[in-house]
Amino acid sequence: MRARRWLLAAVLVCVQTVLTTAAAAEEPSLRALTPPDLTAPTPVEVSLYDVQIYRIDEREQTFEVGARLLLKWYDGRLAFDAAEAGTAVRIYQGEAAADTLDQEVWWPSLEIADSRGPRQRLHVELRVGANGFVAYDERFNAAIVQDFDLDAFPFDAHEVSLSIEPFTYDGSAVAFVAPEAEYDPISWQPTEWRINRSEVLVDDGAYEEGYGFSSATLFLEIERVSAHYMWKIVLPLLLIICVSSSVYWLDLERFPDPGDRLSVAFTAILTVVAFDFVTADSLPKLGYTTLLDQVLILAYLFAALNVAGVVVTTALSKRRPAAAQRLVTALRWLYPPAFVVCLLVVFVIG
Repeated sequence: MRARRWLLAAVLVCVQTVLTTAAAAEEPSLRALTPPDLTAPTPVEVSLYDVQIYRIDEREQTFEVGARLLLKWYDGRLAFDAAEAGTAVRIYQGEAAADTLDQEVWWPSLEIADSRGPRQRLHVELRVGANGFVAYDERFNAAIVQDFDLDAFPFDAHEVSLSIEPFTYDGSAVAFVAPEAEYDPISWQPTEWRINRSEVLVDDGAYEEGYGFSSATLFLEIERVSAHYMWKIVLPLLLIICVSSSVYWLDLERFPDPGDRLSVAFTAILTVVAFDFVTADSLPKLGYTTLLDQVLILAYLFAALNVAGVVVTTALSKRRPAAAQRLVTALRWLYPPAFVVCLLVVFVIG
C-alpha cells in the first residue's frame, strides 16, 4: 500500500512538472527568451536595403551609414484567433515594438559587426500575423570602423562592408536566408565617390565542422572621384611650378638684383606649403605617403631646385656671364618639362 502511495505521488509530481513547463512555455516572458524551435535552426529571412553612406571619414577610419533592415520568421507560439482579436495582423511601432520584443516576442537580437558604439534605431515596426508569421522592420544609423588603404589617394578605391549577425544565437539556433524578392541595396548618390559594385551576401552559419554565426553582409566597391583633386590641387601645382620658371626669362643684365628673381621662387615654395596644409587637414596621420603626398614632395623639390638655380645663375653671372646665360637658357626650357615628366612618373609608379 505504501509503495502504491509513493508511486502515485511520483506520477502526480511528474504530471505537475509537465503542466507547469507547458504553461511556462506559453508565458510571454519565456517566449521572448527561447527560439520557436529548439531542435533545429529557425530560418530568418534577412533583407538589407535602402543603404545610404552619409560620410566617409578617412581620419577616423570610419564611415557613417543609414540602412533599412527587414526580418521575417515564423513562430507558431504567437498564432492567435483573428476573428476573436478583430484583426489578422497585430502591429507595434516605436517603443511599443521594442517593449514587445523584450517581453513577449522572440527575435534574433541582432548586432552590427565592427560598429563604433551601438546603432541608432530611428524607427521600428513589428508585425505579428494570426498564423504566427513575424516581420520586423527597422531603420537605423551606425558608424562602422573600416580600414582604408590610402596609398593611391586621390585615386584610391575601397571595398567597404556592413555585416549584421545575431548577438547570442549561432547557426544551430538561427539560420539567415536570402529574401525571395531582391531589393536594390543602394539609395546613395555620392558626389565624391563612384559605386562600382554593391552586393548583399547571406550566410546561414552552417559549416562542415559545425556552426558559426549567421550573417548578412553588404559589400560595396567604391572609387574616389579624383577630378576635384586634379583640378584644385595637382593642376594648380603644375601651373605654379611652371610659372615659377619665369625667373629664367628675366634678363640678368636688366635685373641684376637677385631679390627680384628669388621673390618669385620663394612664392612658389609658400604656395606649395599652403597646398600641403590644405591636404594634411583632411587626411589621417599615416605612417606612409600617399600619391598626393608624393606629388607635394615633388613640388617642394622643384621649388627648392628653382631657388638653387636662381642663386647659382646669379653668382655665376658676376664671374662668367656667358656661362650663366647658357645655364639660364637651358633651365628656361628644361625646368617645366622635367617637372611634368617626374609628375607622370609618380602617377605611373604610384
